[in-house]
Amino acid sequence: MTGLRENVQKLQRAEGMIRKNDGVEKRSKNQVIASINAPGTLKCGDFFQRPDTTFGYEEYRRDHEDFRGWFPVGGFSQQVFATLKDAQIDAVRHIVWFAELKSSNLDSGPRPGNGGSTSK
Repeated sequence: MTGLRENVQKLQRAEGMIRKNDGVEKRSKNQVIASINAPGTLKCGDFFQRPDTTFGYEEYRRDHEDFRGWFPVGGFSQQVFATLKDAQIDAVRHIVWFAELKSSNLDSGPRPGNGGSTSK
């Protein structure tokens, strides 16, 4: 349950990080603001902010037998949301394990992730 708690905390900090960066820096790549690992660590989801300040998310997976890294599997990254909250709501509707996290307090607010670009 510790991993789940850490994931919830990442989302809860993300909103503060967005406000801090809002209008301060110009980016040419999407910036990951929260990366959430599913139980079992074979799947994860990233919430990101685009250079135009819109938001999005994507689901990724990795295989233990394949050392090339994470692969996008959700097909959600092209969807555009005005707010992080809107992206979170949509993610909960479409990604089964996000819905399970939501029932375990994912709704208590966003927290920041690693602050990197979306280059999984």
